[in-house]
Amino acid sequence: MNKIEKRLLKGVKFQYKALLILMLFSANSFGQKNFGDLTSPKEGANYYVTVDGKGPYRLKINDIPFLTVEKQEGRITFLANHTISASGEQEISWEVGPGGKIGNASVKESRWKNGKYSPDFIIWDSGKNKEKSFTATVPYNLAGWSKSSDISLNPENIKAAKNWFSDMITLAKQHKGNEFMERIALAEQQSFLMNYIGAEEARKRHANWAGFFNTGKFEIANGSEDEIEVVAHGKLAHLKGKNNHGGIKILSPDGQTTYLDIFLHFPAGKQQPEAIMINFRQETSDFRNRVK
Repeated sequence: MNKIEKRLLKGVKFQYKALLILMLFSANSFGQKNFGDLTSPKEGANYYVTVDGKGPYRLKINDIPFLTVEKQEGRITFLANHTISASGEQEISWEVGPGGKIGNASVKESRWKNGKYSPDFIIWDSGKNKEKSFTATVPYNLAGWSKSSDISLNPENIKAAKNWFSDMITLAKQHKGNEFMERIALAEQQSFLMNYIGAEEARKRHANWAGFFNTGKFEIANGSEDEIEVVAHGKLAHLKGKNNHGGIKILSPDGQTTYLDIFLHFPAGKQQPEAIMINFRQETSDFRNRVK
């Protein structure tokens, strides 16, 4: 576990074993699939969101859902760089289900340079700021997806996105890990860059996930209730399953549940989607009592 992932666990009071955020944006196929060519930024900023609430609720930044809490109650802190595609004003919002609540939410910034962090300081607090927005400064600009086609009212795009996810689930069930990971490699690479992960660690993580899918020692628990959700103000397509959890649901024999959350965009003028954002979120639970 790297330093960023260790900080992700700080403040978690319920049963998440890990919140391994490996997200992000590629800019219209920017990047190469050779992770050995990665050069990580030497300095930047990390942004952490802290929520004190009770599920069910979903949090979003820039209209991108990246945390779903079902029933847990308490305080959780997590890294939010994965929803910040460029410097500037960032929108924060949440959806609260029946019986849920958000008591308070805040955003902290920590400057990062050569593996060292400056002290965190709060830049936004829901109890003090009326506007649901904060300003971020990051050493990258990956906002190319914002110029992609608006898919919110295009049924053909929705159908193509549904077929894309169906194909990915088939690849996973057929234990074709290398092909599976190849289809998300460009977005995965951007995730590593945005989280300041270098070439050696990037290669290791990519190979580990490909190897995991190749083994076939898991179950895919997506069901008929899954649907395509359009987010990011009409720019991204997202697979949403039961209880609002997003992504391809992977069940390991030890009871570990992993939500492999993938977001797609449609480059301008193209009819087929491209993976542009990734989130591997792992949760400890007894899936045998949850999957029907």
